[in-house]
Amino acid sequence: MPMLPQDSLKPQMTAFDDSPIYRDRDMFDEWIAQQDWDKSTATFYNTVTLHDGNRIVGEKGFADYEPLLQQLFDDLLAFLKRLDSEGRQVAVLIVPEHGAALSGDKMQFAGMREIPTPSITHVPVGVKLTGLEQSDDESPIHIEAPSSYLAVSELVERFLEQDIYAQQEVDWEALTADLPTTKPVSANEGVVVMPVNETPYIRLKGDGWMAYPQ
Repeated sequence: MPMLPQDSLKPQMTAFDDSPIYRDRDMFDEWIAQQDWDKSTATFYNTVTLHDGNRIVGEKGFADYEPLLQQLFDDLLAFLKRLDSEGRQVAVLIVPEHGAALSGDKMQFAGMREIPTPSITHVPVGVKLTGLEQSDDESPIHIEAPSSYLAVSELVERFLEQDIYAQQEVDWEALTADLPTTKPVSANEGVVVMPVNETPYIRLKGDGWMAYPQ
C-alpha cells in the first residue's frame, strides 16, 4: 500500500529534526477516508507523537509527556470506536517500540535509554478486532506470560488461518492459548540486559556480567 497522502493535514508538532508531526486522530481519519473497504490491505503506522524532543507548533520548549499520552489514548479510543460503529472489520495491533524512561535509576537519569532496562523495554501490547458482533461489557483478556513479537505474529497467523471474521463468535481463550513465550532479554549495540532468577543483570560492551544496581 502506498504512503498515505499528508498534503491536506496540518502539523500539530515538529520533531527534534524539525520534521512535521501530525495528530494521530487526523491521520486515523485520513486513513479511513482513503480505504477501499472492498479489498484486504495491511497498513503499518509509525507514530512518534510521544517521542522525546517534540515541540507544539507555535509554543516554546518541549511538549509535556502526560498530555500527549492522554491525547494519544483519546485518539486511539476514538479510532477504535469509529471502526466499530461503522462495522469495519479491522485487526488493530498496537506495539510500542520502547518506554519513555520517565524515571531514572542508579545507572542513568530520566530520559536516557542507553541501557535497555526492564522499566524501559517492558511495554504493553494491545490487540483489538473491530467490527465484531459481541457484548459491550466483554472483558479484555490479559496475557501475563513474557511475550514478544513471536506471540504477536503467532496471533496474527491464527487470525488468518481461522478466518476470524467468518466465525459466529470468537473464542478468545482458545485463540490466545499457548502463545510463544520469550525471555525478557534486551540489547543494543553495546549493552545486554537479562534476568537471572528475577534479578536483572547487565553486560556492558567489553565487560563481564554484573547485577544491575537497584
